Amino acid sequence: MDYPAFGIRIMTIFRKINGRLLFGLVCSVLMNSSAGQITNDVTITPLMTFSLRKHFGSAASEFKADELMDYALTVQGTNYFFCRLMSSDERFDFHLFDSESREVKKTDTGMANSHAPDVPISDSYSSNRFKPHLYYLEDAHAWFRPNDLFSIKKPGIYELEVRYRVLVPMTNGVPDLATVTNGQNFAASRVFGVITSNPIRVKVNLEPTRQPK
Repeated sequence: MDYPAFGIRIMTIFRKINGRLLFGLVCSVLMNSSAGQITNDVTITPLMTFSLRKHFGSAASEFKADELMDYALTVQGTNYFFCRLMSSDERFDFHLFDSESREVKKTDTGMANSHAPDVPISDSYSSNRFKPHLYYLEDAHAWFRPNDLFSIKKPGIYELEVRYRVLVPMTNGVPDLATVTNGQNFAASRVFGVITSNPIRVKVNLEPTRQPK
């Protein structure tokens, strides 16, 4: 037997197998990264996070389609967070996707509560329309049930994506984090801008209707 030639053939086969394995691994990583990662408790600014929670409960990665959700804004440390509030129908950007990444149609309630912010690019942010608001430690409120916001008809697991918007003082187009923690400086602010949280992604489960026995 020609041992050197045999060894070369084995090494060639091994490289091909490794190449295929590596290619498969890369494809798998790319496919997984293209899908949304299930995540809750996301950053709005380094000083504040946004989360979806069980009603009067803790943050969760999955909700039933008819389950009431709470949303919470949590200020890091012992800071105060001064901002201005947009109307409730402008604060949230939310979408629901089925298992094939197709967006689910919103209900009338969903449409009415997901308007794009109607905020002029000027110093009129300080007008009476946008009321000053102070967050401290944690601020939690009841929100909606998934089936209030979306027309979910087919049983299965869906992915809900939610972002939260807040109006903060800006300096040279950048959120002024020193001002949002200082009430006196905040009161003197005249230029505000919208910042949007990273997306929350949680599962929504519509269970099959149980047939009576």
